Amino acid sequence: MATGIRKLKTSLVLSLLLDTGCSRAPSPFVLSTAYRAAEGSLQRGDLRESLSETSDALAKIDKRDANSIWRFRLLEAEILMWQGRSQDSLTVLKAVDPGEPSDSELQARRSTLQGTAESNLQMLPQAAETFARTESMPGARLPGVRVDLDLGEGKLAVFRHDPVGSERLFHNALNLALDSGLTFGASKALGNLGMLKMSQNRYVDAADYFSESLAAAKKLNAQSLIVRTTGNLGWAYLQMGDLERASELFDESASESHRLGLPADEKTALMSIAAIHFMRHDFITAETSYQRALELAEQLGNRQEEAFALIDLAQIEIERKNYGAAEGYNKRSLEIESAMGDHDTELYSLVNEAQIASLRQDYETAERCLMRVVHDRKASPILEAQALSTFATLDTQQNHFRAAEMHFEEAIASLETQRGLLSREEFKLSFPTNEKAIYDDYIDFLIERKLTDKAFRVTEMHKARTLTEEFYSRNRPGSRGISLAQARKVAGRSGHTILSYWLGPERSYLWMFQAKESHLYILPGEDRIRPLVDAYRNHLTGALSSLDRGDEEGKELYQILIAPVESLIAPQSRVVIVPDEELCGVNFETLITTSKVPHYWIEDVSVTTASSAALLAYGGHQEREASRQKQRKLLLIGDPLPLAYYPPLPHAEEEIMLIKSHFVPEQETIVSGGKATPEAYFRAKPEQYDLIHFVAHGKADRVTPLNSAILLSGQASSPNLLGSRYCQYKAVCQAGNDFSL
Repeated sequence: MATGIRKLKTSLVLSLLLDTGCSRAPSPFVLSTAYRAAEGSLQRGDLRESLSETSDALAKIDKRDANSIWRFRLLEAEILMWQGRSQDSLTVLKAVDPGEPSDSELQARRSTLQGTAESNLQMLPQAAETFARTESMPGARLPGVRVDLDLGEGKLAVFRHDPVGSERLFHNALNLALDSGLTFGASKALGNLGMLKMSQNRYVDAADYFSESLAAAKKLNAQSLIVRTTGNLGWAYLQMGDLERASELFDESASESHRLGLPADEKTALMSIAAIHFMRHDFITAETSYQRALELAEQLGNRQEEAFALIDLAQIEIERKNYGAAEGYNKRSLEIESAMGDHDTELYSLVNEAQIASLRQDYETAERCLMRVVHDRKASPILEAQALSTFATLDTQQNHFRAAEMHFEEAIASLETQRGLLSREEFKLSFPTNEKAIYDDYIDFLIERKLTDKAFRVTEMHKARTLTEEFYSRNRPGSRGISLAQARKVAGRSGHTILSYWLGPERSYLWMFQAKESHLYILPGEDRIRPLVDAYRNHLTGALSSLDRGDEEGKELYQILIAPVESLIAPQSRVVIVPDEELCGVNFETLITTSKVPHYWIEDVSVTTASSAALLAYGGHQEREASRQKQRKLLLIGDPLPLAYYPPLPHAEEEIMLIKSHFVPEQETIVSGGKATPEAYFRAKPEQYDLIHFVAHGKADRVTPLNSAILLSGQASSPNLLGSRYCQYKAVCQAGNDFSL
């Protein structure tokens, strides 16, 4: 069953820390000192200490000093709101004893905080009335209050589905904060702009705003804001498919929020951590995190977050096929959403309800729920894709195979719509990770229907979508995959055997291509393969002790991944591996054969890795086109000066001379030694060359793949050439006949 990431609601950064003291200091000097101490603890993120200091001060204030009492009460309300206790904050703000404060700034701040608390509690009409009253108060004109009021009203606009009004208010707050030197207010405004972009599925823009907000918060050492923004930034990376970076940020946010006593932020981080474990099919760990997040949401009285946790717990039980438990969780979430009038969240529960109903063969209920989601304009592209994929499963159960195929295609198109909203190539590369489950289900469906050619095309579309789109930009999107016949031609033309893998949760697939034949093999699911990959990789890097099984994982991986085609690959053949998911981190050369004399596979074959068969086809096309020309121009750059941690390459000069010998001087441009700098590469106008060859160290960045670099000469601070980003004029940088991406 296709699942994917549920839409978590990350924390809007709308707590309203007092950026400056009030215009009138309380008369006793000790109260002024106590206030600064409590406010400082709050800004540092020590909420427990700040709350304690506030309570101590309130116990000592003269009961007739209304302004001093309210000054500390507002701080108390602020702390409670940071802790996610908006109802408790509202109780403090509505206290009638000892009467209203006379200070106009305190009046406006109290009203602003009240409107924000009401908004947090989804009391939207009341919040609107409160903010309208605040607008007419003299104290609302003060910069510190005005910034917080704009943020509060902007948050309300988000909840009321007014993105234009919300963005205007957040920008107003940001500009005023910058003009007034209110760094904390600016950080909050940037965070809220990030959240707005998140709600619009513009995750790259959101990440930029969060990064700016985080930088400002770190300058102030504002730990509470740092924790919240770190978690929000993690969610942006998660939506863009960068699971490693997202995991790092969530772990940091979870541990710090627990240490600082920020249950609302801890709950959000736990939900996000659980989402990643869910994607990796680690349901036990995911369930533990979701249950803890549910407990925190219940303690905080945050009904919406309770609903989110219940939705995701239902998803886990659906995957486990525990339909009774799934139905129980989902029923609770629907009751909460109905009571709150939360239509947006209800859409996710409806997809769950449809999945449960379809598995129980209650097709009428399932179809009714899915139709509501698919035709709802507020449904995000990813949610729409999940609903359409579930529709396809429903069709398959009823033997409506053409309708199922149509719904799968619509689901993929919806994912492509979401992907198109990403404005940077590095996030387009990682984006499909988020919804690979939909591709898994579609490929399983096609192979079960014996539509193996189309199944292979879909795998290629997933792997090569971004890398090939520039080269195929004139074609319609549906034509971007390559067929089995085309892959066979690539294998025949290059003299390679191509092994293309697809990892799925229950079963995986291997396509083998040679000049005159191709075969499809069914392999075990990723739950069996992934642990072997992790263990063997750790063994090779020395992370495991000598007492481990060690080589046994290498043998078992060979048995799973290579043995099915072993008899078809002649000794000393050239093999191209097109890996998928965890297999991208496997050195296939080091897999250990299961022959009488076990040895590394590299002793039998020459192994090259490629990102997709489509790129191999494109590279071969370029090679044929170039061969028709009288001259093939080469840019040869490398043998740079040594850098720290990167010693000289012992045979670099020899390699340059060897490659140079294959070209006449008119065909080649050679840049080496200290002249081999990134600037020299660009001055050479690389787009004019047919071949570009680097002789240099390289480094891979798994977190942001397009930050992987070729290390050239230059200043220590900037010797890098971002190869993936700038070597984009040709699909292939060739060395001999191998394909090297």
